[in-house]
Amino acid sequence: MSIILPKNILVLIDIQKEYVTPGRSYYLSGIEPSLENSRQLLTFARKNDWEIIHIQHSNGDAAERFNPKTEYFDFADGFTPVNSEKHFVKMDFSCYSSPEFSTYLSELFSSKQPTPNIYLIGYNTVMCCLSTLEEARRKKHKMHLVKDATLAKSIANVTEKDMHQIMLGVYSAKGLAPLVTTEEIIGQ
Repeated sequence: MSIILPKNILVLIDIQKEYVTPGRSYYLSGIEPSLENSRQLLTFARKNDWEIIHIQHSNGDAAERFNPKTEYFDFADGFTPVNSEKHFVKMDFSCYSSPEFSTYLSELFSSKQPTPNIYLIGYNTVMCCLSTLEEARRKKHKMHLVKDATLAKSIANVTEKDMHQIMLGVYSAKGLAPLVTTEEIIGQ
């Protein structure tokens, strides 16, 4: 019996309260536009029967950030998996640090059927998105980054918005992933 692959997959990386709660050390100033685009994409994906994969970052029970015993580990409002949506927990930056995610994508890409379009949204483009896309490239798993449904953490005196633009330039220069917008996907 052969596997029927989905045509499109939406991967949501770390859309957790840690990033959306003012006062938390990983709070992303200016996150609202990317969150709104992420909501639109999630709604669109659900209405169009896309496969949806939620990734949740954990630093373990003793950590200050992304601690599963705190409310900040939870998904941001409106981003909790529903129905048959997949949910994987990762313990490092890359989504591939989740053995279940890595195995699942490897199985998808080893199929003889055409591979699905995979769209990444979420946080943080400096660490988690970057490391996921680098590993995807090594494994020859083609993914797209939705540039207006992601955001970077500020570094030194560089704002989140400016750091995100720098990272998008890095992605382009390295050829890590095609960069697309929410409008380009929803308008397909």
